[in-house]
Amino acid sequence: MEAAGLDALYSEPLETFIAARNALAKALAQAADRDGAAVVKALRKPSIAAWALNQLSRTRPAEVERLLSAGEELRDAQHDALEGGDPSRLREARRAHDGEVDRLAGMAAEVLSDSGKPPSPAQRDRITSTLQAVAGDEEARELLRRGRLERDLEPAGFGFVDDLTIVSTPAPREPAPRRQVERPRRPTPAAAEREQERAREDARREARRLAAAAERVAARVDRLSREADEAERNAIELRRLADESREELATARRAADEAGRRSERARPVP
Repeated sequence: MEAAGLDALYSEPLETFIAARNALAKALAQAADRDGAAVVKALRKPSIAAWALNQLSRTRPAEVERLLSAGEELRDAQHDALEGGDPSRLREARRAHDGEVDRLAGMAAEVLSDSGKPPSPAQRDRITSTLQAVAGDEEARELLRRGRLERDLEPAGFGFVDDLTIVSTPAPREPAPRRQVERPRRPTPAAAEREQERAREDARREARRLAAAAERVAARVDRLSREADEAERNAIELRRLADESREELATARRAADEAGRRSERARPVP
């Protein structure tokens, strides 16, 4: 199965996607590419948000790459913050990524409007959520880059350190002259380091919790996707059987009509 065939399929308008998919699967089957035909037949019709982003990826690939680069910087900044790096880098990376998400979401909305399907507020939200989720999902990044997204995505387990406060170790100070009444002692560098380590450990625990939640959601999505794909395959098979039955019915009716005409011709003339 050639990639060009899939590229053409995902460039189709939403209204003709199913017909184009079935035609491509049939052509592959006729060319003895049964595996390719099975893969194509199992492809799902993209959601409205996914379709808009797919078209944007094909017509404005440089704009999509800007978003993906911003997502990479955000992931690096997040990792750096967890290791005790400068939290300001994370805040700046988050702002830059959010800006790219908003910009690309606006372009995707224009794609839908130009195709005669102005997006509703809910659809715009799904476009934004999908773009946000791409930053934390390697498979989704590749699907967006190739323009082959199928479904809406939800961000899960990403950006959890946005509000993390990293405690910096204070620089050593010269000892103050002793007075009769001693001032309360400032935290020692060792105490500050322990506080910083606790903050890191809290962030790691939160990361593990959110990652586990994301895995549960992903498993549920995969299960529902498989069930939907199976239902669609069953529907395709039932339509095929219905078409064959209609052809058999037409053949039977023609045979009955012919038999009736022969009977009339064979009737003796009075």
